Amino acid sequence: MPGNADATLAHRPRRAHDLSTSFIEKINVSSAPTATHYVILLPQSDPENAPVRPVSRLAQETEEAVRRKLQTRTFEVLSRFARAANAEGLSQQLRALGVENLVISDQEVRGHLIMLVQGANAGQGGLAFKDFEEKPLYCPFEDVAGVAVLHVSRPDGSAPTFLDLVRKSGNITPRLNAEQFDFAALLKQPHAGMEDFIAMIEGRTGRPAERLFAEERGALISASRDFGSRPVLLGPANAASPAIEKFDLDAANAFSFVLTQRARQ
Repeated sequence: MPGNADATLAHRPRRAHDLSTSFIEKINVSSAPTATHYVILLPQSDPENAPVRPVSRLAQETEEAVRRKLQTRTFEVLSRFARAANAEGLSQQLRALGVENLVISDQEVRGHLIMLVQGANAGQGGLAFKDFEEKPLYCPFEDVAGVAVLHVSRPDGSAPTFLDLVRKSGNITPRLNAEQFDFAALLKQPHAGMEDFIAMIEGRTGRPAERLFAEERGALISASRDFGSRPVLLGPANAASPAIEKFDLDAANAFSFVLTQRARQ
């Protein structure tokens, strides 16, 4: 049965797209064991007729808990293991029952970077983002799986919106803070805003934006706590100023990571 792990700040090795240490906000990197492997339940094609009892026996969970998790519209952690082979074994048994799932590890979670960007240029083939040190990150449209709309909250009650570009490859997710991003400059339209950008991505990918975060916020906060690790957020502290509620940020980052893993299946 999944459990919670306390997250702590930690130093990470530098990567090609890391910002300088004075310009970086590294959050929620856990001190949990590095060998944890998670079996994640994804939204099921027919949740009302999902095989609750067999899954309950396999996962050694109560039928009530399994039924709830199989109803997820986002993701749920079903089980976690110290050995990858055990997690893969359960995953294969679930697939044989028609249960959609994936296996991820703490190393994959901690190795995923969510990069706040301050600007971008659009071309015929893709988007060229700039981080807060003017370093580029190019995302071909063929590599874009969609966009996640993340309405997070602040202690003062305000609710900014992050847009995460879900990619099929790589371990970096570009994140736009809709409050601060110049969509008109990107789209070369004087009055363009967030919804115009979303419509552009939807048109390029043929997939609707992922907007479930606002509706499933409570469930996502709960599910994110079952991870022992968190993705790393890169960017200056004032890029999301004033601070976002930690539990919202953890949930948004975990959901964004899972969406990326789904896109790679």
